Amino acid sequence: MVLWSLRRLTPFVGAPTVNAAPSGEPASYLPIVMRAPTPTPIPTPCNTSVGVLTNGDFERGLEHWVSSGNPQITDARAREGTHSALLGGRDSAEDVLLQGAAMPHWAESGALYLSVFMKSSDSTTDRRDSLSAIVFDDQQPLASAVVANISPRDDWLDLRIPIPNAVNYRSKSLIVFIRGSTDGAAPTTWYVDNVDLRFGCGATLAGAYSASPDAFIEPAPPELVARAAETIRALRAAGAMDFGEH
Repeated sequence: MVLWSLRRLTPFVGAPTVNAAPSGEPASYLPIVMRAPTPTPIPTPCNTSVGVLTNGDFERGLEHWVSSGNPQITDARAREGTHSALLGGRDSAEDVLLQGAAMPHWAESGALYLSVFMKSSDSTTDRRDSLSAIVFDDQQPLASAVVANISPRDDWLDLRIPIPNAVNYRSKSLIVFIRGSTDGAAPTTWYVDNVDLRFGCGATLAGAYSASPDAFIEPAPPELVARAAETIRALRAAGAMDFGEH
């Protein structure tokens, strides 16, 4: 009786090989089953944008905002909805609103949006009162703008403040800082609405919707940035907010 000896096929890359049968024994072969290669997954294109702040329209009062000074919620004027935040409106005001949020890990672009309506009895040529809006990464300012008493009045300004090189801050906790500051006479009032820290990727960038021309927007000067950073440090020391958390 002849005993047939089958040998296991050896896994291969390229040409297949079969273990040889011992000398004197007939060789036998099993059929080779060819499997189709696993296709390489195609990444899902990133094409979206998202706002990361909560209650940026102030329809729920100051919920989710940290405040100092005396910012007010008012229904006297609103860009959308029925409410806005009122800063200033009196002599020697220092009204502050802050909120922390994390940048998405996929973000390719970012910008801070806000709508501002300014009323002022102060000079139209000399800068005295100012509303500053600044985005911080910890204590480092990433983007800022100022609406001063010399900016356009008595109408809504829709501001877009781009964050340069947003990819460098993915997944980091950011702080939105808004301060209305007036001097000792002829005060300025700012109504603030639709505050939106927005990030986008792919074809849908953070600047996907229109805003007023940026001609009157200028970065916050160093002294305003330094004052803002000091305010943040003081609020942290007082345990007023765990920034980046809601």
